[in-house]
Parts: sequence; C-alpha cells; structure tokens
Amino acid sequence: MRQGALWSLLVAAATAHAGGPPEVAPGAAFGPGETTTWAVSYLGVVAGTAKVTVGLPMSVEDEWVWPVLCEAQSAPYAAVWPVSDRFVTYWSPALGKSVGFDFFADENRKRRREKARFHGRSADMTRQKDGSAPWDVSFEVPDDVLDLAATALKARTVPLSVGQQRAFQVFTGKKTFTLEAEVEAKETIATGLGPRDVYRVSATTDFSGALKAKKRVLLYFTADARQVPVRVEADLALGTLVADAVQYHPGRGS
Repeated sequence: MRQGALWSLLVAAATAHAGGPPEVAPGAAFGPGETTTWAVSYLGVVAGTAKVTVGLPMSVEDEWVWPVLCEAQSAPYAAVWPVSDRFVTYWSPALGKSVGFDFFADENRKRRREKARFHGRSADMTRQKDGSAPWDVSFEVPDDVLDLAATALKARTVPLSVGQQRAFQVFTGKKTFTLEAEVEAKETIATGLGPRDVYRVSATTDFSGALKAKKRVLLYFTADARQVPVRVEADLALGTLVADAVQYHPGRGS
C-alpha cells in the first residue's frame, strides 16, 4: 500500500465514529501533528532515517484514537539489506494505551503485513506474507498490554524522575515480555536538536536473533513537559545502533 493511500485511509476514518473526538488536554505530552525525524546509525555510519507522526483522530474498535505512524527507510547506499517499513499504533488518549497496530514491512525485498487488535486479554492478529493468503492467530495477553511504539508513548504520559522504575507489558506480534525501565540520571547531552537537558532511561528487552540486546538499551527523554525521546542507543547482536532526533515539531495541545 502506498504511503498516500495509507494516509487517505487514516484521515477518512476520522469521521466514521458517532460524536466528535475528545479535545487534546492542555499541556499534554503529545498530540496530533507532532512529528519527529530521526537519523539512524549502524556501527557509526548513518544507515537510514525514521519519522514518527501523530495523526488526526479516527475511530478504531469503537474508540477515538490517534494513529501514530512510524516510518523507517534505509539509505540508498544501504542496498545490501534495504528496508522500507511502516508501523501504525492506534493510541487511545482516553484509555492511555494502544488498541492495536498495523505493520507494513518491506525488508530485503520481502514483504509482509501484520494487523493486531487488542480485545481485553486477547491479541487478535491477521498476518500475510509476500502476497500469500492471510491467516489469523490469537494470543493471550495482559489487560494493560502495549506494542513497542505505544510503550514509548506511555512512558511520556507520566513525569519522569531520577530513580523511578516502571514495568510495561509489551506484545511483539509473537509473544509478550516485561520491559523494565529505570530512570538512571538527569544530564545535558548534545543531540541532533542541539544541547538538551534529558533523563537517561535504561530498559530491558527480550528480542532474539539479530535484535537480541547485549545489555540494557538506553533512551534519552527531554527533561520538560513533553518528554520527547531524542536518542536511543542499543548494543545488539547485529551491531551497535544509535538513533538521534534531528527534527521535531510539537503537536496540538503540547
């Protein structure tokens, strides 16, 4: 599906629910219109870009949600393993969690699609690979389960403080694991957006294969009301990955 068609679907669906969408709370950490562009480096070399956009309100599973589109694109010279992925998590401001996600993956010229919707303690999925017939599968999950993108959003909704520890139940599409996070320090670092006061947060993950982390992943959130993630550092089995925010535009209400 082309990017334009995807956005048309998201915008058109915004009118499909009875009543109007809720107003963005004043001082909210994020809201529709927020965009963050990232430079992603692999082994010290810029290998691609990513962009996260909070979209217009729409209805999914009878809930008003903000579709949060995460796009990843490998650099033209990274032809050994080209990547063009789109992940959409459907964030419900009222529930403080995602109601599901859609994943459109194009990696090394192989395509697949995953659709997940969270219904209580069930994650109901539809999968499809390289034009084959789709198939359905369900997983038992906790009531407060999140996808990985929604976990970053959830972390922004509670003020951070040094020493704070939190645990999130994360569904990967294949399993659920507990992501444990700790706010290690408040410091000033150089970022792609200039010097920023940030909270340094370390987190555990439970991925396997090339994405298996050798140690805790480090995330840096701005030390202000928006708590914008501005850097991610991960030492993985496939090598060291660093993502730096290089452009940021706040959304409505934030």
